[in-house]
Amino acid sequence: MDPAIWRGMTDLHYAAYWQDLERIKACVELGFDVNQKDDAGWTPLVWCIDMAATGGIGTAEAIIDYLAAHGAELTHSDERYENILEFARSRDGCCRAFGKRFGKEIMREPLCIARLC
Repeated sequence: MDPAIWRGMTDLHYAAYWQDLERIKACVELGFDVNQKDDAGWTPLVWCIDMAATGGIGTAEAIIDYLAAHGAELTHSDERYENILEFARSRDGCCRAFGKRFGKEIMREPLCIARLC
């Protein structure tokens, strides 16, 4: 595995993009940084959320749990999104899964996931 490939994306970014949990685990075991940003400022967690609809049922949820358990920051924001839940909401793929697990950790106020998704 090459630590940096194209546009700042590592094998870990690509594994998250392709929803490949086994490859994600291999990358993490090799010491890849779960919070490394690519040239667009996206971490593997952000790529997982963006591509969640491409994985099988439960795949994105398992990846989100794994990355979070290994230190993935839940505070992504950019010029379009105030926080990662807002980003997840814009990507229907795993909004419910992400919100149920982490919504209260990243929002300023308690939230109703059903209202958001």
